[in-house]
Amino acid sequence: MIAECRGSVISLDAAQPDDGFRIEVDDRGPDDLRVEFEGLGESDSKTEVRGECEGGAPVLELRND
Repeated sequence: MIAECRGSVISLDAAQPDDGFRIEVDDRGPDDLRVEFEGLGESDSKTEVRGECEGGAPVLELRND
């Protein structure tokens, strides 16, 4: 996943799931960024990535289920 900040505005530039996962973009910015990666088939794992800009740089937080 690639995120970019321009001042306090965050944007999602690209996101690509690994094999066996799908992606759902919930929020592309400009204030917050939120993307979910969900496992397909037997892998029902889920990772949520949230991001915001701090000091002009993206700060990402991962949450695994």
